[in-house]
Amino acid sequence: MRIAAAIFDVDGLMADSEPLHRAAWHELGRQCGFPTYPTDAAESLGQRVIENLRLRHAQGRFHQDPVVLLDRYHEILIKLIRERLQPKPGLREALAFVHSRGWGCAAASSGDRVYIDVVLDVLGVRSFFQAVATGDEVAEGKPDPALYLLAAARLGVAPAECVALEDSPRGVQSAKAAGMRCIAVPEEAADVSAADAVCESLFTAVDVLQRWSAGQD
Repeated sequence: MRIAAAIFDVDGLMADSEPLHRAAWHELGRQCGFPTYPTDAAESLGQRVIENLRLRHAQGRFHQDPVVLLDRYHEILIKLIRERLQPKPGLREALAFVHSRGWGCAAASSGDRVYIDVVLDVLGVRSFFQAVATGDEVAEGKPDPALYLLAAARLGVAPAECVALEDSPRGVQSAKAAGMRCIAVPEEAADVSAADAVCESLFTAVDVLQRWSAGQD
């Protein structure tokens, strides 16, 4: 296959942010008086936060307006990101490899732009990306393909010439539904078998990209 672009997920793939999301969720529940459970994090992996809030609201977990709670969630999360966020091992190497090939590079995240911009700034990697697509810009989040299709369109690259890098089952499904090859770097035990390659780290993901760009697979 010809590769013209790489599209990166953000949470859990580029940065060790899932623990911060869990902490923000539990702090939101504490402040707003609704129960949170350990299973919430696994159930919402790769899901837009507003969808998670709407689901819990429908379940009767709280009665506040989910949109209002989303704003409060972002306030809590952004504070944690600025204090604690760390890049995943191999992130800069993966981005540098994509840049060295002259490929387009985009981020496609279920997260909202208000905090994805902060993540890219804190990680110091914004200059690598020609395009960003976020969950608040599409009608349906992952596993719908809309996010990946939007990222490819902003790069001006056909989806079939894009490789997606993901960490969650929803994300893998989204990329494959968009017609892209997908490399999964799962953060936890998760069914990412639909991916074209599964790697232990972004370092090994670079090895796969090298083989694919050389036409070896």
